[in-house]
Amino acid sequence: MRKTSKNSPSTITETPNRETSKAKETRIVAIGASAGGLEALKAFFENVPEDSRNTYVVIQHLSPDYKSMMGELLKRNTSIPITEVSDGMEVKPKMIYLIPPVNNLVLKDNRLFLKEKPKNQTLNLPIDMFFESLARERKEKAIGVILSGTGSDGTRGARAIKENDGMIMVQEPDEAQFDGMPHSAINTGLVDYVLPVKNMGGELQNFISAPEVFHFEDGDVEYDRSELMKILNYVNKETGLDFREYKRSTLARRVARRVSVCRCRSLAEYYDHLTSREGEVEILYREFLIGVTKFFRDSKVWELLREKIIPELISEKNSGETLKVWDVACSTGEEAYSFAMCIFEEMEKQGKNLEVKIFSTDISEKHLEIGSKGSYPESIAADIPADLLAKYFLNKPHSYRVVEKLRRSVIFSKHNVIKNPPFSNMDMVSCRNLLIYFQPAIQKKALSVLHYSLKENGILVLGTSESVQSHRQNFVEIDRKWKIYRNVNPSKRLTAGISHAATSSLLENISSKDKKPVRTPSRPVKQKLNNEFNETLLEHFNGASVFVDSEYNILEAIGEFRKYANLPVNGFSINLLEMLDADLKYLVQNTLKKADKLQKKVYYKDATFVHDKIKKGVDIIVKPFEQQNLEGGTHYVITFVEKELKLDDVEVVDNITLTRRTKEYVSNLEEELKQTKEELQTSLEEIETSNEELQAANEELLASNEELQSTNEELQSVNEEINTVNAENIQKMDDLAALNADMNNLLESTQIGTIFLDSSLSIRKFTPAIKEHFSFLNSDVGRPISHFTGNIGKSNLVERCKRVLNTGKHLEKTVVSKSGNHYLRRLSPYVDSNQKVS
Repeated sequence: MRKTSKNSPSTITETPNRETSKAKETRIVAIGASAGGLEALKAFFENVPEDSRNTYVVIQHLSPDYKSMMGELLKRNTSIPITEVSDGMEVKPKMIYLIPPVNNLVLKDNRLFLKEKPKNQTLNLPIDMFFESLARERKEKAIGVILSGTGSDGTRGARAIKENDGMIMVQEPDEAQFDGMPHSAINTGLVDYVLPVKNMGGELQNFISAPEVFHFEDGDVEYDRSELMKILNYVNKETGLDFREYKRSTLARRVARRVSVCRCRSLAEYYDHLTSREGEVEILYREFLIGVTKFFRDSKVWELLREKIIPELISEKNSGETLKVWDVACSTGEEAYSFAMCIFEEMEKQGKNLEVKIFSTDISEKHLEIGSKGSYPESIAADIPADLLAKYFLNKPHSYRVVEKLRRSVIFSKHNVIKNPPFSNMDMVSCRNLLIYFQPAIQKKALSVLHYSLKENGILVLGTSESVQSHRQNFVEIDRKWKIYRNVNPSKRLTAGISHAATSSLLENISSKDKKPVRTPSRPVKQKLNNEFNETLLEHFNGASVFVDSEYNILEAIGEFRKYANLPVNGFSINLLEMLDADLKYLVQNTLKKADKLQKKVYYKDATFVHDKIKKGVDIIVKPFEQQNLEGGTHYVITFVEKELKLDDVEVVDNITLTRRTKEYVSNLEEELKQTKEELQTSLEEIETSNEELQAANEELLASNEELQSTNEELQSVNEEINTVNAENIQKMDDLAALNADMNNLLESTQIGTIFLDSSLSIRKFTPAIKEHFSFLNSDVGRPISHFTGNIGKSNLVERCKRVLNTGKHLEKTVVSKSGNHYLRRLSPYVDSNQKVS
């Protein structure tokens, strides 16, 4: 049936009993815990509703050297059956499964399979391993819970669950005994709930049983388009991020999860929540931007890149040239740094020194900031080969940071591949798993941008579910399975429809400094008129202008430049200082340094110099010019004028007269400076060598520290169990002492003489009343009964006791004491707690 809310135009499609069946739906809830996790687990299961049919899989860091008592300890807190996992065990509803201490665990085909723990020093991350397998198997039905623990285990797994549209719940860090794991997960920005443990059970049930806003059946998504577009328009308005060209089904799934988390009943109600609740817009657009990324994701792709593609690119370059790579939708930078490591490794093999520039772009500033910092959780150790991890990362507490060499090679930039102008002349472009989120028309548009950015024979790397079908005439396949192509028909212009927005701002170093807008290139006719005007003006004033970079390399010259410079007789040089006479060289250097320091135009008046044995006068004007391009840096316009101009608004530099003695002194200073630089360079090399040795020693210590920390977590878990068991044993001892006292009082009050014998007929215990018939002392406990003779009955007591032991039957007989009193003597078997005679 179709049911419409009275309060809004949002439409909810439902089938009979849909909510009832959803409430009874069985989900697998994976719970990750480490140090401090025992108390959190007890509190969690105490508050799980009795009617819950969910299956719970507990993944905890446990020492393989000790037997875990987790099952026995949790039984008091829940009525749900608890069992330790055995290999290949089928997952059943309403069960709690515990990981064995000596194994890791994965889920496949609704069965639990045990994996051996790594025996070397490799970082073991059992929570990540199970979370990732749960995400693969259960997709949007996966639920992960992260409780108390140190380190970052669970963070990578949480990302995997969110990538598949699952749900993540984390214990409130302030409540956790150890907050490392909760904080690490929260820092990803992907967590749906941050709650005290006691509230988790109820929220889980609310989330699972919440009515569906969208219904996903047979690949179709049924939803109210107008309400969804209102939400997307609002996100675009508030964040500047336009998701309207993304696939509706992907957006719908992620909106649906936020609707459930926020306990809204319709899209209209969620829209009101979105517009009124501070911070919800940021949470929603982060949901849309969940990036499928990790270091060396899809190992076969990287194997091909490292063994074939990258070696070929580097072999075609000469030392000193630039290798340019564009990593589109780079997310938090793992893929960009993976490219950088592979390129540096291959450069080292081929003995080449190239300038590496990897332009990493994304529309999420938060992701770019993470990538720009280059700091990642310790769980990345599972993705990066050990030799590369040691070489390109610095080990910090609970994290790894990329080395400066790697960091400098990657330039992070906010850029929308659909709306912003593309980069150009790239040797390789990687755009993996972005096109699958676009509608077909936008996919074609994006491929046009990627094609335009590549140079001839450039490499295009796409995701395994993507292809260049709409542009197949421009590419040849290098590998069909892993979607790697070569550009054989380069594009000289962009296809119509690509938006020419302002170029993106670079984040090579995180800075709040705003970039100036880039000027639109002038039209050819206007440019020609400007050039003619400049030439005429300089000719009239007998001047010349030269455009140089910060190293004095000439980029362009206008006017009669020969009047001031000597072009080289042999060879070729574009360095301005090498063309100037000594007098003019020092004047230009001094003025340019002044202009660079002040960052404004500087005028040097009435300078004198000798050129071709003729003494000349000249005014020098230097103006800094900041380049707004990917290279950055400051350039300068140096103008030489043979007559004085009216420049009242320009700062004047004091004249400098250079005598022969001054020139000799300056020359000596330059020689000393050169020698000092060489010595400094030698010292720096020695320091770097020493630093490398210290770094190696530090890495060894950190590796040992990691191993100790992992062992400490396991011991902490064991210690928690031991403390709990010890507390219970103390309680049992108190109970037994009280029970023993009760029994003693009972036996004494009856005034019945009783002897307790063991299986060898030695005395275990006796009551005070028996002393009337046997002369027992307290020290006689442990002695055989045959050593004693009583004053009652015949001397066949030992034989009758043996008969009782053998038959397990009672024997009774009336006996007479020496004093003539009659007694009933009863011999009974002693039955222990296992119902055995002992």
